[in-house]
Amino acid sequence: MIANKLSGMATAGVKALMVSTLALVVSSLHADEVRTADGSVLHGTVEKIYEGKLYLSTPYAGDLVIPQDQVANFSTDEPVAVRLEGGNVAQGPVQPSSGNELQIQTSAGTMTSSMGAVEASWPAGQKDPAVAAREATLENQLRTWAYEASLDISGKAGNSEKTSTSARLQATLEGPSDRLRLYSNFEYSHDGEETTAKEIIGGVNYTNFFTQKWGWYVREELEKDEFEGIDLRSLTGAGVNYRFYNQERFKLEGRSGLSYRYESYDKVPVDQDATPVVYYTPDSEGYVGMDFGLDVYWKFANWGDLQSKWTYTPAFEDFNQYIVQQDTSVNIPLAISDQWKLGIGVSNTYNSQPEGDKENLDTTYFTRLILNWK
Repeated sequence: MIANKLSGMATAGVKALMVSTLALVVSSLHADEVRTADGSVLHGTVEKIYEGKLYLSTPYAGDLVIPQDQVANFSTDEPVAVRLEGGNVAQGPVQPSSGNELQIQTSAGTMTSSMGAVEASWPAGQKDPAVAAREATLENQLRTWAYEASLDISGKAGNSEKTSTSARLQATLEGPSDRLRLYSNFEYSHDGEETTAKEIIGGVNYTNFFTQKWGWYVREELEKDEFEGIDLRSLTGAGVNYRFYNQERFKLEGRSGLSYRYESYDKVPVDQDATPVVYYTPDSEGYVGMDFGLDVYWKFANWGDLQSKWTYTPAFEDFNQYIVQQDTSVNIPLAISDQWKLGIGVSNTYNSQPEGDKENLDTTYFTRLILNWK
């Protein structure tokens, strides 16, 4: 019985080896061929030749990068463009000839060249790798605008416990060494004829990076909140930025600096039964303090990303007087485009010393429809 099992396993192994070998043979019949200086023969697809390297994609060893001086010759099934010394470009299938030379079958006839005279090669109809590299470098050096508009439908607990709707707009001009961000937010909600929230926020933030990680920033934010009785709240901040991580799928950026917060308030009725009604206006206040912030972006999967922004602004005069704000959401692309996203998240504003009988914490749970474009 054991012998039968071993025999069956051996037979299965031989079959698998034969299938793999046959697959390699069939693939080699319909593939480009690269012959190296030591006589080795490699089959696959020649993706390009650029800056002294030949890039070969294979089904059995993945992507290979071979020094051009180690390539004797190569052949292709499909037409390719070949740029030779002097800048001349020939286009057509490539075949090896005697003496390790190349024959390019162009529409005007056969052109012969040595491997050493090839400066670059790429699939016919595509861009010269040198041109593509220059365009990519130029694009990375240019500032580009990106825009975002969103609409929130949310439930709120705290100073306002009503359903609300808010609209957000953001425009960002970003280059390799600086970033300008303009933003605004309008929130409005009501219960019957009674307005329960009416808040407008607008701001600008400029960051300039003098190294890959370090930079400086200035920012200004203005707020008017009728429900909290704030006629104007102004926050001015400046300091240094630091990029802890700046990768395509994960970004972590922090800032630390000085701030000045100014608040002025609307009139508050003291005696509504009096004629005329008696009001008093709270004193305007200004605070010098610190300005801390943290921005997180995490592309945790192809179907979603997490974005989170935190700010903390304590006053120098009394560190028990501060405001903490955070906005965190998980954003999921709609359909097959990243242009439209659905965000689900929570935002908080905590004021350690709110005016009057207002609560310290406002919490907003939201579902956010987001549109991005450039």
